[in-house]
Amino acid sequence: TFSMFKKGIRPEWEDPANAKGCEFFLRKTLSADMCDLYWENLILGVLGEALEEDDEICGCRIVDKTKKGWKETNSRPIYRFEVWLRSREKEVIDKVKVRTAEVMTDGKPKALIDAFGYSDH
Repeated sequence: TFSMFKKGIRPEWEDPANAKGCEFFLRKTLSADMCDLYWENLILGVLGEALEEDDEICGCRIVDKTKKGWKETNSRPIYRFEVWLRSREKEVIDKVKVRTAEVMTDGKPKALIDAFGYSDH
């Protein structure tokens, strides 16, 4: 797991900044190159404040969900990208989710927009 959160915010649901918020996530089988591109774009989007207008994003994470022995079973690696928000407001979530899909895919969000899941903290 790699994570990047704003200064003073821990990557834990119990952190006060995260406690009343949510996360949306993308769980996807990807090549290593595509995984690197998505993660790099996500990090740069968060750092450059390209994903939000207000202070809604607390941080983001990438988690390797690949099962042990995946090479022997001819399966592919699975990665989970997460964006943690302060808010549970649908309008905020939808706006950040669309912008995240645009940033991660270099402007081709249709490849991802419907693949995102959601979870309250």
